Amino acid sequence: MNKWYRACVEYNASVPEYHALLHKNVFTEDAALASIKKLKHYYNEKNFPRDSDYEIRMDRLITVIRAHETEEEMELWRVWMKYFVTMGGSEWKEFWSDSGCSC
Repeated sequence: MNKWYRACVEYNASVPEYHALLHKNVFTEDAALASIKKLKHYYNEKNFPRDSDYEIRMDRLITVIRAHETEEEMELWRVWMKYFVTMGGSEWKEFWSDSGCSC
């Protein structure tokens, strides 16, 4: 099992308000990881200027998600976003570089 997927599921399972998102049976490992690759692709398409302090800026990521909120992956991105806010800078950088798609 992918370590990021496992960590995301474990975090969301630990917060009672988030259980419903996991139990809809849409957050499978394959679907969750594919959704991240797609989100990364959308982010990279924007060609945001490089920020020396951040691999990726959360405000920009939210802008990208809002631009694609009608996508079928939106529910999956919501689950990921709940996990993303718990990550530190080095963990976030490792996640983003591990998330496939070298677009």
